[in-house]
Amino acid sequence: MQNKLWILTLISLLSIAFPQLAIGISPDSFEVESTKNFEKGDFENVAMQSDGKLLLGPVYKEFIDLSEPYVWCLSQNKSGDIFAGTGDEGKVYKIDQRGNISLLFDSQDLEILSMNVDKRENLYVGTGPEGFLHKLDKKGNLVWTKNIEALYVWSIVIDSRNNIFVATGEEGKIFKVSPEGDIELFTDLTQDNVTSLLYDIKGNQLYAGTNPNGQIYKISFEGSIKILYDTDYEEIRALALDDKGNLFAAANSAKRKFKMKAPPMPEIPKGEGPSEEAMQQMMEMAKDEPQAFFQDMGGSSTPSKQESAIFRFSPDGLIKKSWENKNLFIYSIGIDEDGQLLIGTGSKGLIYKLIEDDLDVAMIKVDELEILSFLKTKNKFLFSTGNNGKIFEYTESFNKSGTYISEVFDTKFPMSKFGNIQIDSNIPKSTELKIAYRLGDTEEPGDLWSDWSKYFDAGKNLNVNENARFIQFKTEFKTSKSDITPLLNSVCINYIQKNYPPSISKIIVDDDNDKNKGNSKSSRPTGNFSFPTGSSPKTKMDNDETDFDLDNIKPSSKNVKLKIKWKAKDPNGDKLLFSLYFKGEKEKTWKLYKEDITSSSEIIDETSLPDGKYLIKVIASDKRSNGQGESYTAEKISESFLIDNTSPVIKINKQTRTSNKKSSHHDYIINVKISDLLSNICEARYSVNASEWNYLTPDDGIYDSQEESGSFTLEKLDKNEEYTIMVKVIDSSGNIAASSIVIGN
Repeated sequence: MQNKLWILTLISLLSIAFPQLAIGISPDSFEVESTKNFEKGDFENVAMQSDGKLLLGPVYKEFIDLSEPYVWCLSQNKSGDIFAGTGDEGKVYKIDQRGNISLLFDSQDLEILSMNVDKRENLYVGTGPEGFLHKLDKKGNLVWTKNIEALYVWSIVIDSRNNIFVATGEEGKIFKVSPEGDIELFTDLTQDNVTSLLYDIKGNQLYAGTNPNGQIYKISFEGSIKILYDTDYEEIRALALDDKGNLFAAANSAKRKFKMKAPPMPEIPKGEGPSEEAMQQMMEMAKDEPQAFFQDMGGSSTPSKQESAIFRFSPDGLIKKSWENKNLFIYSIGIDEDGQLLIGTGSKGLIYKLIEDDLDVAMIKVDELEILSFLKTKNKFLFSTGNNGKIFEYTESFNKSGTYISEVFDTKFPMSKFGNIQIDSNIPKSTELKIAYRLGDTEEPGDLWSDWSKYFDAGKNLNVNENARFIQFKTEFKTSKSDITPLLNSVCINYIQKNYPPSISKIIVDDDNDKNKGNSKSSRPTGNFSFPTGSSPKTKMDNDETDFDLDNIKPSSKNVKLKIKWKAKDPNGDKLLFSLYFKGEKEKTWKLYKEDITSSSEIIDETSLPDGKYLIKVIASDKRSNGQGESYTAEKISESFLIDNTSPVIKINKQTRTSNKKSSHHDYIINVKISDLLSNICEARYSVNASEWNYLTPDDGIYDSQEESGSFTLEKLDKNEEYTIMVKVIDSSGNIAASSIVIGN
């Protein structure tokens, strides 16, 4: 990999020093070396670290399928019996040490949200949405049912004296319940929900997490309350303590709207569950508005914003955000057998293991969408899921084998040439890592693709040396020891595209000022030209003629730079060189103006060419980016355009008319004729004695041809005075002509 980077750097430096050497024959590559790249593939018994490395995942297997939508919580008694709280029918199942499953309790509420077992193996069960607390004895008999008078029993903890503490919703209260069922308010955190609760045995204190302000509290049993940390998240979903005294808090920003109001219900006597009528109302509500009803539990709707984080509080008082994810929602956390934090997420069924701050392993992916709880038993480590409700067993041992299949990589062109596949890996003794590939020319792998190649040792580079548009690879991980795994760091697939010809879509011929106007025979864009405006004298007639030749024409203010622009592209993205040719419309041979042009425009001095109609040809070549014999050219010819640097010719004559010979005033009629060899006349103006310019109206009412005429009358001018008449004209090629005549005296 380092050799490749060195070669690419050398080519880049040579390209800067010698542009003619900037060729594209060095291969491009697909780099797979980060979580963003690897996560697009398919994993089977393979895990992924947050630094983008792949390894064998831990062994896990399905323990129990309860055929319920959700297994919200797990608990275990001293005898080793496991209890599973489920939804959406509010049932508690018992799994004994032999794996036998039995229905232990049907709460008549919708969801079993929390459970805990005391020292005497009494099981406490919290429900939602009605917020009931049930006590079952060791044999599973119902001892009592209490209405906590709060919605949702989110969490239950039991202290060393067998006092029960219940975290609830709607008003963010924590209640203390005696083993006999006496309820008292322990503390009010003035939040909507106390979503998580944890008992610290060593510190003999409680930790609580809330919603919607995402705050973490430390609460002593003497009643003192301290905000441990106010996060910038909305909810503290779960809390966990490791053996070293580190407190972990799972925070979410889900923009979830808690639907805290239950449907109208008949009054329920103390100690009894909801009536059949109340249950029917709740089920109808869940049926009609499932998203609104279960959104608070996170089970049946995906939050619109799913940012999450893990905060770690060390015993020395340091607080650090140890992990975050911008796309996943945390449902549960737990401490595994090695004392490391497991993070259960939603929407993709992923479990992460936090190895150290900022480094994790996405080690398990199940088909079920949500990881809802963890439970460390005497001889197992379990986790439960939602959508569908199952329980899985997880171990620290690596799978004996696993497979990763990459996404399909697209070179964009058929017949691309694949070269080396470079693999960066770590393969300890007792392990194997192998790689295979397949090729095709359809976006989805199928019958038209090649078969998978044989497996090659991933400790060496693999030379493909085949042509196709698409490629895909798979890697096989193996180990003979449960505590050792091979490691795949990165994969680099080198290729070179099949070269395709460039194309030229458009040629535009224009001068810098866009000054052309009204010449429909020219391919050059039109613009506007105008003189200052003024009034026009009235018209009469007489006879006198004065002709002026080109010597009287003032120099033109025309811009004589002609800009040639073209649009070209290369399907391979090659850098192009252009050659520019021109010829007269009736000429046979193209003349080279300039070659090896790197830009897509060129400027020509119009005065270097005689008047007439011309064509431009542009030839594009990709030789700059391809080897000899592998380059292509493309060409395009412009529409004809006019070069006209000759000004119009103006002829002026006057006619004098008087109604009374003794009068000291005359009327003059000024006749103007304008002609141009190549371009249409655009506009004419006249001025008397350097006064403001006046528009000269053409005889046919419009300037639209190469010959125009017009006249105007100057009335009652003193015949003893002289008057200078100036006429200016512009044609469609921007040429300006001027002529004058002196009348009177």
